[in-house]
Amino acid sequence: MDKKSRKGSLEHSGIIEENEKMAGILMGSGETVAAEKLLNKNIEMGTGSSLTYDMLLDIYKKDSDYHKIIKVLNNAIKYSDDSQKYRKLKKGLVTRKLMHDISMAEEKGKLK
Repeated sequence: MDKKSRKGSLEHSGIIEENEKMAGILMGSGETVAAEKLLNKNIEMGTGSSLTYDMLLDIYKKDSDYHKIIKVLNNAIKYSDDSQKYRKLKKGLVTRKLMHDISMAEEKGKLK
């Protein structure tokens, strides 16, 4: 499905926007698991909303969950209204992770 067809009637009904509002409230009260579930529902519905992707990235960043961050970025690149932004974020994240991993490997090599 392309971006345009994925954004269909569900956004018009306000479900995605309501999920984002509720997720924001939940995140503010520390209920990130419930917020994550709502935001993932938005992704399943094919949202193009950057807000959904940004909120999920905030949750996963706090958890330092690299694999979930990459998954969200891949979906954002594919379906969001601002895919170029997410391409840049992914490129920066992968580069930082690679540099960190190289640094850690070098340190371990020096310890032997």
